[in-house]
Amino acid sequence: MDSPRPYLTIRETAALLALSVRTIHRYIAEGKLRAYRVAGERSIRIKREDVEALLEPVAAKGETSGAGGNQG
Repeated sequence: MDSPRPYLTIRETAALLALSVRTIHRYIAEGKLRAYRVAGERSIRIKREDVEALLEPVAAKGETSGAGGNQG
């Protein structure tokens, strides 16, 4: 089994997050997503770990955002 590549293209990033390529470009421009240019090329790559860092857990209804659950 192949391990996932550490760098993704903009198109691959968009597909992984189910977003448009335009949205990925906007995230890069806004600083929400770090991107790297291949030296001497127009190609842009994005670290898979940076893409995964964009994802935030969604609390279930009635859950608090604090760790440790109900206290009291």
